[in-house]
Amino acid sequence: AYEHYARGRRNFTQAGKESLEVARQDFERALEIDDHYALAHAGLGAVHALRCLNRRDPEDLAAAGHHLERAIALDPELAEPYAWLCYVRMRSNQTEQAIATGRRGVELQPDMAIAHYFLGLSYFSGGESKPAYFCEAGRSLLRAAAADPRWQPTWYVLSYLALLTGQYERAELFAGRLLELAAS
Repeated sequence: AYEHYARGRRNFTQAGKESLEVARQDFERALEIDDHYALAHAGLGAVHALRCLNRRDPEDLAAAGHHLERAIALDPELAEPYAWLCYVRMRSNQTEQAIATGRRGVELQPDMAIAHYFLGLSYFSGGESKPAYFCEAGRSLLRAAAADPRWQPTWYVLSYLALLTGQYERAELFAGRLLELAAS
């Protein structure tokens, strides 16, 4: 089970369409061997969450939620499934649940950039109904940038958030950082 999980994780980090499919198959094989493998459930849930970006298939979102919740049930101290479940709940328009889930992921692993990023996106998505969430989104996204300063999506969302909130100099600064990373 571990060998399939490890191979799935390697393919997952490539995040290409084909590599995600191979990762999905590897995580599924790991779970065929050991259905109580929390990390494999977390990996499979994350694969389905990313596939949802490409395919826009609601079944991927449902499968992601199922596997991420299963991972949490098996190991409630594992941070990764909370981060991805935060994203799934945000995409399902469950802003408050997404924020609570994201906070738990950040609490469990404060150095995980993706946890801060998804929490920031969740706050951002709730900003129209609760403008104070825009400030929380900025804080979370800045923490994501501090945890992984080379990850471009964080800088994109930070620049967009600054632009929406009228902080034009910061928007330019964040967009400049994004352009520097894209050029390197």
